[in-house]
Amino acid sequence: MTADINELRARAKALGYSKIDKHGTEYWLIGIDGERTGVEGLDGVAGHLDDVEAIQGGAVRVITTACGVPKYAHDKDGPVSLDDPRVIELLGAECGTAPDFDAMSDKELALHDHRVGNVGMNADQHKRLERAYVRLRKKAEGAQIFSLSGRRLATETLSIQAIDDIHILPGRRTLDENTVVNLMRSIERIGLQSPPSIRFATVMIDGEECDGWPVLVAGRHRLEAMRRLGHMWITCVALNISDIAAELTEISENLHRAELTALQRDEQIARWIELTTIKPEISGDDAKPVQLAQVSGGRGNKGGLSEASRELGVERTDAVRAMKVAALSPEAKAAAKEAGLDDNRSALLAAARADTPSGQVVAIKGWRQKKAEASSVAALTTVVTGVMDAATSSTMLLQRRLTKAKEQLEEKEGQRQSQESRAEIAVKQVRDATSRAMFAEADKERLQAEVDRLTEENAALRTVNDEADARYRELLAFVNEADRETFMAQQQAA
Repeated sequence: MTADINELRARAKALGYSKIDKHGTEYWLIGIDGERTGVEGLDGVAGHLDDVEAIQGGAVRVITTACGVPKYAHDKDGPVSLDDPRVIELLGAECGTAPDFDAMSDKELALHDHRVGNVGMNADQHKRLERAYVRLRKKAEGAQIFSLSGRRLATETLSIQAIDDIHILPGRRTLDENTVVNLMRSIERIGLQSPPSIRFATVMIDGEECDGWPVLVAGRHRLEAMRRLGHMWITCVALNISDIAAELTEISENLHRAELTALQRDEQIARWIELTTIKPEISGDDAKPVQLAQVSGGRGNKGGLSEASRELGVERTDAVRAMKVAALSPEAKAAAKEAGLDDNRSALLAAARADTPSGQVVAIKGWRQKKAEASSVAALTTVVTGVMDAATSSTMLLQRRLTKAKEQLEEKEGQRQSQESRAEIAVKQVRDATSRAMFAEADKERLQAEVDRLTEENAALRTVNDEADARYRELLAFVNEADRETFMAQQQAA
């Protein structure tokens, strides 16, 4: 039966969603923070809300691939390991229906077998699983091997191991998230260039003694980076070394690769010196370490603190300081970490001068107070410097504005003078034009008078001409016609 959309919207709002939008056959559940979750159909919306209600009620949700292989899990508090008992119980409850093994990739098939088991696989699928393991193991081969330290502690051989099988002893340095992320980027770009190192030893795992088990010697960050990238196997350098040599190898890796605080570095150096200046005295099963005497000078002499310093490449005085810092009480070290002074060697050495743990803690707190005061002074200096810089900036800005205003004033003054010059030229031009106009007016009057005189003379001449013509006609009337024609012919001939 298809769920009612109004009922689903009410449930979604109660679970913290702002609304449900429909796009085609898909429905989008939009959270208050804008996060969108898309599902197919109203039944998909109902199923998703069921999951959210279950998770908020304390249940765990397992996300699988399309073929049913678990990818990751989470509850209301965030991600949950696939090894969590709740996840294992949930996967066990769902094992009744076998996934589609034929549709799985090699990696999915191997992951399913590694995490859930091969229940439900037929003979052909078992053979394919074996081939998948072989192919995936081969993909872990071919890594470039580098020397793990300045000297070769033992024979190094390549060994391909399942990442989840490599045991990490307790008490190791905690993972640095930035280092893991940077390693993941590097491995994705150029591959694993320096494999981690392991050794095979007898260890206790979940209360059971496991003989010949792979134990990590060095390279925990590389191991975690490969795990997060989805690799199941990793090529390792298998070392046939003792417990002391294994710890020395780890210390060497940390000192040369890891980003350590001053306290961590001094603890590593002091531990190296401690391990390299003891010699097991073999006496049956009750072998106990015996302190070696320090070599007292002389070229070529080896052993003791000086030899350990040379092996580490540090000055003997630096090694002595490291041992003093490492000898701090656990309370002093905790106080230093809490005060943010675990990377301040001067503070650590000052605390090491105290004879008692309480005195060391007091020294650390004194440095913390000094640090706070120095921080206050630095903050005040920063504020004063900031104010002075701001005042200087304001003064420079004002100076620039004054300079600009002066330039603008000078520019306007130049424009004014230019306008005055143009005005004077215009006045002169007007005066010249006026003078020319006056002269032109006088010439006009003179020419008009001349025109009037010539007009009068022309009228007089016309009058005289008219009178002469009239007189001519009167005289011509007195001449007989024959003489007149003869006269006219002579006039025309002339």
